[in-house]
Order: sequence, then C-alpha cells, then structure tokens
Amino acid sequence: MAKPQPDDVYAAAFPILAEGQIEVLRTYGTEREISRGEDLFHQGQRSLDFFVLLEGEVELLEHLADGDRSISTRGPGHFFGELNMLTGQAVILTARVREAGRVLQLTVPAIKEVITQQPRLSDLILQAFMLRRAILTELGTGGRIVGSLHSPDTTRMLTFMARNRLPHAFMDVDTDPGAEAFLRRAGGEPGPDPYVVWQGTEAYLNPSNAKLAKWIGLDRTADLEARYDVVVIGAGPAGLGAAVNAASEGLCVLVMDKYAIGGQAGTSSRIENYLGFPAGLSGADLTTRAFIQAEKFGTRISVPHEAVGLVRDGDDLLVRLDDACAVRTRSVIVATGVRYRRPPVGRLEEFDGMDVFYAATDMEARRCGGRPVAVIGGGNSAGQAALFLGKSGLQVTIVVRRAGLADTMSQYLIDQIDQLPEIEVLPFTESRSLLGDDRLEGIEVEDIRTGERDILRVGAIFMMIGADPNTIWLADTVALDDKGFILTGGELGERWDEHGRDLGRDPMPMETSLPGVFAVGDVRSGSVKRVASGVGEGSMAVQYLHRYLADQFARRTTPA
Repeated sequence: MAKPQPDDVYAAAFPILAEGQIEVLRTYGTEREISRGEDLFHQGQRSLDFFVLLEGEVELLEHLADGDRSISTRGPGHFFGELNMLTGQAVILTARVREAGRVLQLTVPAIKEVITQQPRLSDLILQAFMLRRAILTELGTGGRIVGSLHSPDTTRMLTFMARNRLPHAFMDVDTDPGAEAFLRRAGGEPGPDPYVVWQGTEAYLNPSNAKLAKWIGLDRTADLEARYDVVVIGAGPAGLGAAVNAASEGLCVLVMDKYAIGGQAGTSSRIENYLGFPAGLSGADLTTRAFIQAEKFGTRISVPHEAVGLVRDGDDLLVRLDDACAVRTRSVIVATGVRYRRPPVGRLEEFDGMDVFYAATDMEARRCGGRPVAVIGGGNSAGQAALFLGKSGLQVTIVVRRAGLADTMSQYLIDQIDQLPEIEVLPFTESRSLLGDDRLEGIEVEDIRTGERDILRVGAIFMMIGADPNTIWLADTVALDDKGFILTGGELGERWDEHGRDLGRDPMPMETSLPGVFAVGDVRSGSVKRVASGVGEGSMAVQYLHRYLADQFARRTTPA
C-alpha cells in the first residue's frame, strides 16, 4: 500500500474543528464508538453520513483493480464527507478506521440543517468539501476512462465527466504502456471503443452519458414524478440563479440540463468581471457554488435530461423529455442559453471531438499535449480561452476576420493578451480547411484581403465564433425573434398568447408568449450576454413567477 500523502498538501481541505464547533455539532448528531478495520463509508455507496473523529485514526482509500491507493490519514478533530453528501452522487473513497476510537455521526438531513442554520460552520464545511473535490479531481480518483483519443466516444465521456466536475482519470491505450494491462485486470478487452472502469474494479464498454449519470448518481428519475411549482430548464448561471431564489422562498423546484451543471459558463477558464471576486474565478467554481446553494435550499437537479417539448395542460404545463417522460409543473423558466456555431470549414467533422474544441478548460489544455493551438474568433470567450491556454504553456494563435480585437473584445482582455508572448493575433484571416491524417496537423487559412492561402501549423483548434440560441425545441411553442431568441414582455406585441389575453393582462417582463413560461439569460431576445446579468435575470424572473402563481390561485378560488 502506498504511503499517505503529506498532510500539508491537504491542510486547507481538512481543517481541525475547535471544541466549540464540535459542541455545536453534537446537538445535531449522535456519538458512537468505532473499531479498527471498520468502514465509516465505502467507495461506491450512494448515501454518506457526516463524521467528526473524536478519538482514533481514519485512512481514506481508493480501491483499484491492482490494489488499494492511500489518499490521506486523519486524526481527532477532522471531519469526513464530500460534495456527494449533498448531491447524492456515489461515494468516491472508503474511510477505514486504522485506530479504534469514537466519532460524532450526523445524517444527511442533519448536516443540511447545520448548513442552513449555522453560517460559520456552513462556510467551513462547504469550503472544505469544494477543496476536497478539487484535490480528488487532480489526483485522478473515481472512474478510469481507458481508450484512444481517436475515438469520438472517448472524447464524449471525458467531456461529460469534466463538464460535471466528476473526479476521473484517463488512460490512453495509444501512449500509456500500462493501459492495456490495467484494462485486462478489470475484465476489459482493448479495441476501438473506450471502456469506463467504474470504482476501480469493473470495466464497462462504451457506456452512454445516461448510463454514466445513473452510476454516478446524477440522474434522479424518481424526482420527475412530482408536481413542481417551477421547472427550470438549463443549469447555467441564469437557471441556477432562478433556482436558488425560487427554492429559498419555499417553492418546489426542479432544474434539468441536457449536458451538465454550469452550462456554457461552466467551461469558462476565468470570469473576471463578476461582482465580489476581484481576482476572478473560474466558471466551474462559480457554478459549483451555485449548485451547492441550490441543493442547500432543497432544489431537485436532474442531469442529463433534455427538454424536447412544452404544452399546456389545464392550469399546468407539461415538459416533455427525451426519454418519453413528462414533468408536470405550474410554471417554467427557460434558461437553455446558446451553443457555439460550427463554421463551414473543410474536414471539420473528421476532427470534431478529437482535436477541435468548443471550450477551454484543464481537460482540453491537457489534450493538446503541448502542441501549438489556434483560437478561432475575436470575442470575449475567445480572449478568455487564449489567455488560459497561453498561461498553460501553449503557443496560441488567435485567428480573426477583422483588423484586430478592439471591435469585439473587452479592453482588459486585450491588455492581458498584449502582455503574453505566447499569444499571437492573425488578423484579416479565415480558416478554410483542416489538415492531417490521424491527428490534426494544421489549418489552411486565407487572407481575406488578397485571397492568398497559407498553412498554420497547429495541433488543436478552439472554435469561439459566436453562438445560436438553444430554442429549436420551442419553435412552435413560444414566439421567437428572427435569430431564434425568445421574445418576452413588451416585445411580444400581438404575439401574446390567446390564453394570456383571456387572463385580461399584458405579459410580464421576461414572460414569453405562453403565460407562466419565462425566459432568462442568453436565450432571451435582447438580453445582455454576461454571467452577472444572467444571474440577475434569473432572480428577477422569480418575482414575476410569484405574481403569476398568485393570479392563478386567485382565479381558481374566486367564484364565477
């Protein structure tokens, strides 16, 4: 067994509780003895109590096909738990007693009460949980994805795990000499399709995202049977902002998303203009905090679940899902955001999902393997991506059609780009075709002033050329503008739904042409495409939603 990691590596993630803090926790839990060899919780289980170690010693372990991996050993005063306690996800590590003693044990409902009622303890516990998740991700604990980067399914699974901030490790069968042996020990056979070795011991061939979600505990189909006050479709900042405000005010809330918690903002390497964070923060950090906040107030969250239709059913609305289920709700907030455009570049589909990316996070940066990269686009997303990749040690070329970045990018990003020697801007240029055999080797580019073509030698491309709204599923349900964004409030004019006119009122701000359905964030026509404004719109929509629900109740209870 490997020796435990040095304690100072984990000091911030494993604070020692003061005696006064332990006394507060005693009112929420029960004390009991523990014996050597006992597991406080075990890797893979789907429920996890919170433990404070009063006496003894506990080791955190990861069970793998080729033996146990020691993560850390802790003594009295430390507490044990992780984000999955709040999210219902499968437990990543085993906590095994190495020296008998005593613990204070709190159930999940009890620790949620602590988080709600004890602000100082709440801050300490939640910060530790987030740091532990970051450490577990860095250590590559959790599931192992074993496959080739030449397989689109490998990229699909890596993207799903990264977007949902799930600890995992990747073993490349093309370059890692130990990958094949590891896979065989877990019962897999090397081939063109990737495997997931779940909980370190059993290999599964090319599972779908839905299957992964079920194993991990993201997919909560049982929650879909309820009647909700509001269903929020889209789990980006706007959707999570709406969920936090609605749930904190006592409404029964369900949030669903096709891909992951965080939406497009969750893939942002750095958000530097969000109020209260002068040093900036990553999109993943922001949306993880929002996710915990939403869970804290009782929001139900289901990922991956895609909404494919919306219809009125009496006083209620039915949200139809991709698995033929439907959710009944009194109101809906649409926060589906936008998706990056795919330009008409030759051979793009051949490399899509392998060396062509639409987000710049640690996962994509590692995938580049030190090769030079190109960022296509001149907006803020392109600037943030270029800075992140350049600071990760990669040589970056920004390819733009204009004379420079000033017309489309914020000045603070331009100033930082100018100071980073790893970044070069290529103006008046468009991409024409991708080059390479098994891996991307370059781009054929054209100077749009002269028509002259050249080869830009890069090993990966980051597409950041604008976005289209995710509203195809709503095209026949609510009024859209000529670009496909959702019209709301005073912009509707004569397109206000007949049912709305029967109510004898005008549409409220952020209300769509279908009464009781609101749109917030990037998907709404006329919105400011910023994270902060999306969060603000999500919060504001809840106030109008309350008014709608109150009117609906009054109409049902007033005699004709």
